[in-house]
Amino acid sequence: MPVTGKHVGGALQAFTIFVFLAAVFFSFISIENNYSDKFQHCISYYANREAGYYRIHKYSVVEEVFDTQAVCTVAAIDRHNGFFALILSAALVGFTFALSRSTTRMMKVTDAQGESAAKSIKEAGRAATAMEGVAAAMVANVENARIITDRQKLQMRAHVFPHAGNLICGLSAKPPLPKRANEPFLALEIKNSGPTPAYEVSSWAQIEIIEPSREDTLVVPIKLEKNKFGLGGYQSFPKNIWLGRDLNQSEIDDLKAGVKRIYYYGRVEYMSLGERHTTNFRLFYQGNFPLDLPIGLSFAENGNDAD
Repeated sequence: MPVTGKHVGGALQAFTIFVFLAAVFFSFISIENNYSDKFQHCISYYANREAGYYRIHKYSVVEEVFDTQAVCTVAAIDRHNGFFALILSAALVGFTFALSRSTTRMMKVTDAQGESAAKSIKEAGRAATAMEGVAAAMVANVENARIITDRQKLQMRAHVFPHAGNLICGLSAKPPLPKRANEPFLALEIKNSGPTPAYEVSSWAQIEIIEPSREDTLVVPIKLEKNKFGLGGYQSFPKNIWLGRDLNQSEIDDLKAGVKRIYYYGRVEYMSLGERHTTNFRLFYQGNFPLDLPIGLSFAENGNDAD
């Protein structure tokens, strides 16, 4: 605990009382020695009585005076012991009072410092809570910034997937192809719906005529195209395939009855903003065949996904 002006003031009061009482004591002794007949008589009596002793022991004049003064001073104190008891009692009361005040002040200071320490601890707790709040806010801001960055990146990147698909046969082709009257032709438009270009674009696809219950057996085929190209933002490219044979009458009847479907499925791979992406697609048709006009394909419930 630091020493304050109040502590110094208490000690100064005690010292002042001590000096005052010492001055009273020595003033009394001086007056007694110089003006009291009893004291002077004591000096003469003791000096005459001890003269032989002083000569035998070869006391000097100074030593004789000091010895007689000391003896007579003690005798004077003894004669006034009541007075000196009062002086000592007053000194004790003064010291006790001064020490009491100093102690009281020190206790007040200690209490004040204790309250100050308690307030400091409380403020430190509030500060720690505030810092925790700031740290949590910083973490939230970082997370929000990451989410915003991811969203911006998602909005800016290329998104390549099938936009529309049609089923055509030789009769509905322009110009008509009579020799391919019963052969399915699937025309698929694949579009980049993002604002930035896609590059290293490659795609492949395959046609199957199977029952809907076997749709899950359709596996993305081995890559057929080795050529890669770039695709600008909001641009598209065609992905067209002939089946490679005519449908037989049994398959035509099953398509019309809904027993089988023509499935057109495949994959597109591309790069965008330094990352590789993949789109899987699966479309189908069931109904009358051959066709007089092109007809749109439907997206299957499964097999269409993109990252």
